[in-house]
Formats: sequence, C-alpha cells, structure tokens
Amino acid sequence: IAGLQMAITEPIKLGDLIVIDGETGRIEELRMSYVVVRLANERRMIVPTSRFLDTTFQNCSRTSDGMTGTVILPVNWGTPIDRVREHFHSMVKAHPDWDHRTCELQVSEARVGSIELTLTVSARRSPELARLRAAVREGMVEWLREELPDAACGKA
Repeated sequence: IAGLQMAITEPIKLGDLIVIDGETGRIEELRMSYVVVRLANERRMIVPTSRFLDTTFQNCSRTSDGMTGTVILPVNWGTPIDRVREHFHSMVKAHPDWDHRTCELQVSEARVGSIELTLTVSARRSPELARLRAAVREGMVEWLREELPDAACGKA
C-alpha cells in the first residue's frame, strides 16, 4: 500500500537530493517496498517506502535543483569587512560552479576576541555546491593569510 501511495503522491523522484535520519543522499532506486539512497560517501541506504510517508524528511531538490551553502570564517576584530567582501564576491563570480543566484557575506557572530563571517553561495546541484564551498573556504583562507595576516584568529 505504501508503494502505491508513494506513486500517487510522488514526494520523491529519482535523482532527488534528500536528508533522512541525518544522512544526505540522492534517490537512486524507487521500489514498491524500499528506496535506495546513494550517500555522499558512496554507501547505499535502504529505506522502507513507508518511512517516506510516516517520517519527516527533507527533499532539497523538490521544486528546483538550486542549492545554497555556507562557509564560516572566523576573523579577528579590526578585519576590514568591506575588503573581505570585495574579494569574496570577485572570487565567487569567477568560479564556474556558481549559478549567479546567491553570493552574500554577513557578520553572523561577534565574540570577545573574534567575529564570525558567514559566506553564503549557491550552485545548481550538490556536487557543484560542494566544489564551490571548498574553493571559497580555501581561497579565502589563503587570501587572508597573504593580504590580511592580522585577520587570523588566535594570532598573537
């Protein structure tokens, strides 16, 4: 019965990116009694079809393939935020995986001795977003090391 209900309501389809039980993966197979979810580390999670009707889960690609992700960057007080934002924007705009939707930098936390920058970017699909986030993280750390060495947290 669960398989028929899934076919009628279509809460998931092949290729959807979902989060269930704290695991993120793509729908690889849809069967009447179970669903195969391919996880990021290439493992396969077999989920009874009824779980998608009885349990809350996230479908990240239900309405569109576009996704957003963040990179957290802790920096010291006194770091020139506008200069960091300018470099971040130019780096993201030049990256081939960016889908031209979201490129934002915000001060998300202010603590004694440091501030936290949240860099938000978007890409069309999960693999592109993962590559873009890694490139932003590495690129910003390297740029800060070279251009603003006093920005590094914990530096005496």
